Amino acid sequence: MAHARLFFAVLFVACLMLAGCGGSQVKAEVEGERAVTESVRSQADTDGVAAGVDDEPAAQFDDEFDEEFDDEFDDPFAEEEGGGDDSSITEIADPFEPLNRGTTWVNNQLFLYILNPLVKGYRFVIPEPARHSIKNFFTNITTPVRVVSAALQFKFEDATTETLRFITNSTVGIFGLFDVARDYGGLSKKDEDMGQTLGHYGVGNGFYFVLPLLGPTTLRDGVGKLVDTFIIDPTNYLGFQTLENVVYVGADKMNALSFEADSIEAIIKQSIDPYLTMKNGYLQLRAAKVAK
Repeated sequence: MAHARLFFAVLFVACLMLAGCGGSQVKAEVEGERAVTESVRSQADTDGVAAGVDDEPAAQFDDEFDEEFDDEFDDPFAEEEGGGDDSSITEIADPFEPLNRGTTWVNNQLFLYILNPLVKGYRFVIPEPARHSIKNFFTNITTPVRVVSAALQFKFEDATTETLRFITNSTVGIFGLFDVARDYGGLSKKDEDMGQTLGHYGVGNGFYFVLPLLGPTTLRDGVGKLVDTFIIDPTNYLGFQTLENVVYVGADKMNALSFEADSIEAIIKQSIDPYLTMKNGYLQLRAAKVAK
């Protein structure tokens, strides 16, 4: 076991060194191209002045050239590292990146070779309408999480909507199997949780980390999830034994994964860097939810 840890540690360090070397080489090439182009432009400006060229066309040429140059030689690492224009994404701390990358790799392998085949079998046996009803059932049970989170953000209209949805779907919708409130009452689910509540009051992401099986999260969202799961979620007060709780959580996650498996598989197989893709996608999604 110790040898395995040493092997993975050495592998992570080697990958980081290679990535750093590769990045430095590409940036050096870009800077070289920039220097050559600046030299050509300076020479062109000198020749134009000597020939009595009007300053206004030259200035227009410089502006067009700058735009084209910036588009072509913009820093290729800026977008890849940040995954977008949101400064909160580029600035989040990732002190455990080597460990996070290792955990992501393990999670991806477990998904590809164990969970994904199980999900495909699950989808083959359980038709989509039934899976939607199962999803509605679990969504209905966790209504208190959304009600409390909305109320703590003073979104009383959303809290009221969630309460009406729960009453309607638990009765007319047969224990939440059918989303009658949405389909016939126009009451859509208000997606709120304690992590969003903390973000609403200015609590930052903290640092980013990846959990085995559970995937990406941040310090803020991790704390919020603990509160949602072990304090607000009403299933904690149903007296479930360990095995019953495992079955309950497993059924919820398996059913939810049946709607997301294709997207996850595409990210793993098609992304140049699945770690960055998942990280930036998660952070962008959470930022959007906190901002709304």
